[in-house]
Amino acid sequence: MSERDLKEQRLHPSSLLFSLLRHLRQFIWPLALMFFLSKKSESWEVYAVYAVIPLMIFESWRYFNLRYLIADGELVVHEGVIFKNVRHVPLERIQSIDSTQNFLHRMLHVAEVRVETAGNTEPEAKLRVLSISARDRLREIVFDGTPKPSIDPARGQNANVPAGDSFAFHLPATELALLGLNPFRGLAILGVGVGIGGQLGLFEMISPASILSALGLGAGVLQNFFIGVASVFAVGVAILFISLVSTFIGLHDFTLERSRGEFRTQCGLLTRHTTTIPLGRVQFVSIKSNLLLRLLKRSSIQIETAGGKGEAKSGNHTQRWLMPVVENGLVPGLLRSIDPNINLESVAWQGLGPKAGRRRLFRAIRECLLIAILPAIFYSSWGAQVLAIGLPILVLIALTHAHKQHQVTAWASEPFGVLMRTGVLTRTIGVALSGRVQSVSISSSPFDRRYQMASLSIDTAGAGKVGHKINVEYMQRDLAESLRDHLLFDLEAKGLSDGLVRT
Repeated sequence: MSERDLKEQRLHPSSLLFSLLRHLRQFIWPLALMFFLSKKSESWEVYAVYAVIPLMIFESWRYFNLRYLIADGELVVHEGVIFKNVRHVPLERIQSIDSTQNFLHRMLHVAEVRVETAGNTEPEAKLRVLSISARDRLREIVFDGTPKPSIDPARGQNANVPAGDSFAFHLPATELALLGLNPFRGLAILGVGVGIGGQLGLFEMISPASILSALGLGAGVLQNFFIGVASVFAVGVAILFISLVSTFIGLHDFTLERSRGEFRTQCGLLTRHTTTIPLGRVQFVSIKSNLLLRLLKRSSIQIETAGGKGEAKSGNHTQRWLMPVVENGLVPGLLRSIDPNINLESVAWQGLGPKAGRRRLFRAIRECLLIAILPAIFYSSWGAQVLAIGLPILVLIALTHAHKQHQVTAWASEPFGVLMRTGVLTRTIGVALSGRVQSVSISSSPFDRRYQMASLSIDTAGAGKVGHKINVEYMQRDLAESLRDHLLFDLEAKGLSDGLVRT
């Protein structure tokens, strides 16, 4: 038997429990309705048991029919109850073996395992549930047992990126807090809470009048003003608190390792995610830095990979982060660990078309007018006052933002890829790696054609998963066409132009 062979294996016995729990989640609302609507004399629990017994029989049968083994350089998975299915996956095609552990998984020392290849959007195999030793053994056989780097939590981010192929980072909680101090993270959760509170009528109970009455104060302009200021402050604190909590839960104990030509990230407080990111699947790199991170000279690095829809199901906290927060001094080394040719310091940035700034200003004015006119149309009683007072302020802010955005926005074409820089409060640099482009398109409106401009859009496999892609507006048309032709020629020269979209 070869060293890379593995005798026939079954799932961990606890997979029966997890399968049953997964099915019961689908019946939780019908069971709750039966509980509240049934009479005390009725034994509704008996009917619930009758519904569970067929599920237990089905899952037990499925458990005994699912087997996997490794032989002749292939992972072979036998599954199916009525319709039998045998799947053969060559070991050379396997790009990642990822796992997810919730609280119960960790108590039982098991994990849900996904085996993925580069060409598919769904995992080639889902093994629910394996013991941790079986998961590690599977990884060791598939990846030839290459040793992993050791992690020194005391070093944290203070260590330089080693020049070799292996390194490890552990993200301290103090650095993670910087990522959580972002109001936009908690705003969505707070918005859901406000909607529920409005439906339940909670805001009528905690109106300014009720607060003043509880404090024994009379209603007045000054009192209402202070209540309003305090409410805004309380909402701001609540948003930041929610953001911090959600960040710590999702990215707790974040660890990045690089070995065997791949990255592996681990994080999570309640549910522990382990994600493998092969270097060959990295399509797009995004370096982001909001206002707070820029002041503290830190950035976030996200990556976009080819295929692997199963990664998305492993949670947004893991599959896109390379490092949630990292010192700017370590960014060049991390980027070189993805591609040795990446060097942002030597990039020759190019601005937009000569009249792009003026067009941005005109667009900002049009958007302000549209926003400001709506209150005047639907609330004519006070809409005119809002239009008179708010419009000049809104236009001033929009023009300032448009001017600053025009100054920051730039693009570049380098041997390692195409880059775009954008953002005012949150500065973003996107890098579409060379040879990973899937489509190149040029679009132009009548105004673009009038001023000899065009918009260039470059997509990679699964573009936009990290929140943005290369989409440069107001480029000089001749430069946009030249860059498009250059990308096409480069791909054709490397024999990678199959399936490339050109418009």
